[in-house]
Amino acid sequence: MVSGCATASRQSLDGEPSMSSATLAGTSAALQLEQECGGVNDSAEAEQRLEAIGEWLTLSCAELPRACRYRLLNECGMNAFSLPGRIYLTRGLYARLNDDDLLTAALAHEFAHLVRDDSLRPRCADEREALEREMLADAMAVDYLRRCGADPTAMARLIEIVAGEQPEGWATRRIARLPRPAVPDDPRWLRDPGLRRFEAGQRGGGLGQ
Repeated sequence: MVSGCATASRQSLDGEPSMSSATLAGTSAALQLEQECGGVNDSAEAEQRLEAIGEWLTLSCAELPRACRYRLLNECGMNAFSLPGRIYLTRGLYARLNDDDLLTAALAHEFAHLVRDDSLRPRCADEREALEREMLADAMAVDYLRRCGADPTAMARLIEIVAGEQPEGWATRRIARLPRPAVPDDPRWLRDPGLRRFEAGQRGGGLGQ
């Protein structure tokens, strides 16, 4: 969710990863990710909750991959990751998502990265490209939330929760780019001058338009 641009595999010569190479790359990257994040947490309760929400999303949105594993990582920082056939949340992020709509938003965002094959793309060339990938996944996640009957404003709330884990200014830009009415009707957003500036930039063909 924060980075979203790690490359899980090399691309084939024609620029498209084959199914077998994607699967192998996902397995290799998953082992590395699990080692770097302190291993997989064995909480059966968390795994059941992740699987239940993931299944509801995939039943509601036919384009989402059904064969997906959901795992909790023993990392205290707040982040989420997607690799072919796998979605990970860190223990630190999961602990903040006691609202099922927020957890659905986190999974929906990672599903968007999977649908876009972001983990199989080359690494982002710069911060602007990385941010654009996140904003595209955010918009897709809002659509998934609506279609499964969850609160679409949960995406904005989730971005605010992880704001401190992102580069400065990312959260404001991401919230400003969310499809309306996906931003909560909350005075905090109305008082944020940075948000108002980016909304004005959108109307004038600003970032990512």
